[in-house]
Amino acid sequence: MKHSDFNLIPIFIAVMEERSISAAAHRLNISQSAVSQSIQKLKILFDDPLFFRESHGVSPSKFAKSIYPKLADAVHQIRLTTPPLSNFSPETCSRNFMLSAVSVIGLSLLPIVSDLIFDQAPNVTVKVDSNLSNADMRSLLRNQYDLSIDIDFGQYSGLKYQELLDEKLCVLCRKDHPRLTSTTVSESQFLFEKHVVHTTSSPKKAYLHDKGLSCEKILGERDIVWSANSIVEMMSVIENSHHISLFPKRLLSKYLKDSSLKLIPCDFITESVKVAMFWHPARHNDAGHRWLREIVSKANHHLELEFSDPVSELGTLEVTTTNSAEAE
Repeated sequence: MKHSDFNLIPIFIAVMEERSISAAAHRLNISQSAVSQSIQKLKILFDDPLFFRESHGVSPSKFAKSIYPKLADAVHQIRLTTPPLSNFSPETCSRNFMLSAVSVIGLSLLPIVSDLIFDQAPNVTVKVDSNLSNADMRSLLRNQYDLSIDIDFGQYSGLKYQELLDEKLCVLCRKDHPRLTSTTVSESQFLFEKHVVHTTSSPKKAYLHDKGLSCEKILGERDIVWSANSIVEMMSVIENSHHISLFPKRLLSKYLKDSSLKLIPCDFITESVKVAMFWHPARHNDAGHRWLREIVSKANHHLELEFSDPVSELGTLEVTTTNSAEAE
């Protein structure tokens, strides 16, 4: 490969990630013909078609898919040696960070993250998507998201991660629920009630499904009558009915103080769920990314301090080293 040919690699990566010649051209701020000519040169260089035209864009060849990961990582590592990634200053930074997070984190951890970010970096922008059920999270974090905050059950072995929270699941219901009046909920009581669940966007299924929990079989036997898109929707439906749901023990504590809802431990769910932040190894040494991870860690510490106070009607909550989970 000639030295000049290395300039073609970012164009190849853009087309791979955009799956479109026109979108890649727009992203790189060059003409579509320049993108097409560059891909043509790479086809000759690699002796492979690389991309096939489709009705809506292009699809990569098997060879293109095989060389993409290493080329993308190499380009990202090169970018880390150039400003602004190597010379990060929160005060002057205007980067846009993309996060994917379990939605209950939006009611607990993320507000603290927001305060810390804008206190240090007033020009930074942040976009948060609800947690995505994506089979290829490694690719997602390389191409789109800076961090994903998700339940950790060993599913992302190729990613960097840091555990944040460790939390027991409890039943959420109305304070005046006619049947759930004891201090715990049994398996039979749990399955007798109608349930509200939080669903992921792709595919549409209850969030706690396939999360490695030992109570997976019990969760699969629930009578689900409402699948909600958000935690706020779930709480509202439960508050206006006798339906129930599973929620983390402490992450909703501040929102339950003035509500008509209560949390009750389940005597058949003994394990806790862990939440961690995940990121692609290619972003690990990015100075701005390190700063973002430090912000999330600091916010998590603040949240732990809040958890150290007695909250909920269940009495003083136990304080572990870390806490959390997603609502279900």
